[in-house]
Amino acid sequence: MFVVAGHSAGGHLALWVAARKKPANISSLVRVHPIAAAGLAAITDLARTFELNAGRGAVKEFLGGSPSQYPDRYAAASPIELLPLGVRQLIIHGVRDEALPIDLSRNYVNAAQASGDCVEFVELPDAGHMDFLDPDSKAHLTLWKWLAAQV
Repeated sequence: MFVVAGHSAGGHLALWVAARKKPANISSLVRVHPIAAAGLAAITDLARTFELNAGRGAVKEFLGGSPSQYPDRYAAASPIELLPLGVRQLIIHGVRDEALPIDLSRNYVNAAQASGDCVEFVELPDAGHMDFLDPDSKAHLTLWKWLAAQV
């Protein structure tokens, strides 16, 4: 049993890993699968993030072009396109995040819950994008409390 968590682009990867489905024939291929995933100011919608140019073009660089150029890449890599993930999720986002708009997380949470996923969403009114890196922050404490409850 394990939980994946990540911040920003790492949050995207944590959710993407959680979306990877277990193979039907596990006797021929053994994979581990997380029981839960946490996205901290995560990039949850690659196409929308591209449209907003959030991350200064990082999504375009990551996927090699725009959503219109590579729709299959965006569909295969974007957590919002892979719902339901089928694992418990925590999404935390700071209201004062200037790098990645909180509406991306709000939209993701609504879509995830509508798909049947169990998602806890925490909006931090005084947090910005980098608050998650400070071990003394409310953002960090929120993550640790959630992680402790998962095991």
